[in-house]
Amino acid sequence: MTWIDIHDGPRIAAMVEPRSGRVAIRSFGDRLTQLEQLGLEGKKERGQWTLFASPLDFDRVAEIVGTAFTAWLHEAFPGWDEWKAEEAGLDDQRAANRTTLGLTCRLSEPDMLHQAVFTRWLETAAPAGHPFHQLYPYQKLGVWWLQQAMLRAIVGDEMGVGKTPQVLMALELDPAVRRAVVVVPAAVLLNWQREAARWAPSFTTQLCTSRWKPSVRPPDRLLLLVSWGLAYRVMDKLGSGWDAVAVDEAHRMMHRNSLRSQAVVGLCHGSTRRMLATGTYLRSDHHELWTLLHAIAPLHWPRWLDYAEQFCAPKNVNTKNGVVRKYMGSSRSQELLLTTMPWIMRRTRAEVLPHIPPKQRQVLHQQAPSKLARRTLDLYQKLRDTPADEYADSGVLTEINELWQETGLAKVDAAVDWIMDAVRQGEPVVVFVYHRAVHAGITAALDNLEIAHRSVTGAMTPKVKDASVRAFMAGKVDVLFGSDAAKEGITLTRAAFSLHVERWWVPADEEQAEDRLNRPGQTRATTAVYLHMPKTLDDHMERVSKRKRAIVGAATGSIMPELIKTLRSNG
Repeated sequence: MTWIDIHDGPRIAAMVEPRSGRVAIRSFGDRLTQLEQLGLEGKKERGQWTLFASPLDFDRVAEIVGTAFTAWLHEAFPGWDEWKAEEAGLDDQRAANRTTLGLTCRLSEPDMLHQAVFTRWLETAAPAGHPFHQLYPYQKLGVWWLQQAMLRAIVGDEMGVGKTPQVLMALELDPAVRRAVVVVPAAVLLNWQREAARWAPSFTTQLCTSRWKPSVRPPDRLLLLVSWGLAYRVMDKLGSGWDAVAVDEAHRMMHRNSLRSQAVVGLCHGSTRRMLATGTYLRSDHHELWTLLHAIAPLHWPRWLDYAEQFCAPKNVNTKNGVVRKYMGSSRSQELLLTTMPWIMRRTRAEVLPHIPPKQRQVLHQQAPSKLARRTLDLYQKLRDTPADEYADSGVLTEINELWQETGLAKVDAAVDWIMDAVRQGEPVVVFVYHRAVHAGITAALDNLEIAHRSVTGAMTPKVKDASVRAFMAGKVDVLFGSDAAKEGITLTRAAFSLHVERWWVPADEEQAEDRLNRPGQTRATTAVYLHMPKTLDDHMERVSKRKRAIVGAATGSIMPELIKTLRSNG
């Protein structure tokens, strides 16, 4: 882009340039002072002070810069004034439910005031046999709350409560939503695709790639899944006109000036329905929340500086360049809670899941690299072509082990993302791996993120193992890694979540690993999360595991013969 001169009579009033849904402005003298007084953000670019205005500021900027700015706006940002008027109207409609939203946003069941209304809604929400009826009662209340919020809200339920089914069902039950886009971490794209098939069956789900483009004959209802890393690179292709936007792990947009945050905010503002799902919408300081609030309700939270002055502990700091206004932390927390309550639905696992089984499993599907999938297919063919008595000499057993490790290495990024999100939510976790290379890859990434961890491996002495367990149980670290050496004889009841990055040959070993958490002294339901990569050995190991798990007491023995039989048949 290039800077454009805006004239006010014979003189230049300002120079402007479009920037990701905002306008960069450079002005001079009294006009610059007046623009700064609007509360616009600014920064130095190549030695010149640049201010940034959003459509929420355009009217006031035009009063200072002149009518030529308004004329330019209608060319650069067509429809911005209509968008602003529509936003105001939608906010007025939503405000009619403000009391209801504020009262029920923290409840696991409807209060007496709303019990009758909620009961009547349940009777007509979905026909018999619809997946809606498979939701937990508190999830049905969550879907109702989202409808009352006009699907303009932050779904902030705690990890493990089930935000994904609620978001998908809210889309499913809204007849006005024909085209929806969901921004998700790349590691869970396939998992969202499978969840969508269950909870939003009327939608045709597509995965967005760099080559994606709108279909000439689109389906009746389209759900497009876009990874976080791709979102800002395909914004031009996505365009506008989406009926709804949902964002998973929305805390990733807390850095308001990052390219991906600006892209996702712009995507949200281009839709009338916006749902942001994250259990960690506020992790440490109040500044983390503003971008999320601005994304769903720009008229309520239009400018960062206004928000920061209220809630981010403003302070004047002397620097070598003079006095600088800094926003050092958090302030007026109770006021922020009350102000944001009608916009954020938040329930904890302890509140909504007091009676779930003591142990459950969750599978997160990951997309296999094409090279790994091809190598796996080649292995199947080699197994079919090689006589069983020649396996050892042919090297096929070595190839199986190499593919097993390569599959684990392909999951490292997903494992790191999951661990990081869990720790941010205050959840201590136990991570089970098998290969040293996989363990090294994950721990190196955590070191870069400054997330403390300890390990229990077979190479350690009993004393060192015991020290690692004690450090974890005492709360000195929040991440404990375990190899097969950690599956027996230790108690890890501080954690309610275990992450199983690699599958093990003997299913009983996996169950023993899970039970390190689910032991006497555990006060919470435990969840074993398995990273599963279709089109790799994981598919076949899972099939074998299901059969083995049906055999009570199958705690010893080699699974290799059964695995080879399964692989030979590619079934």
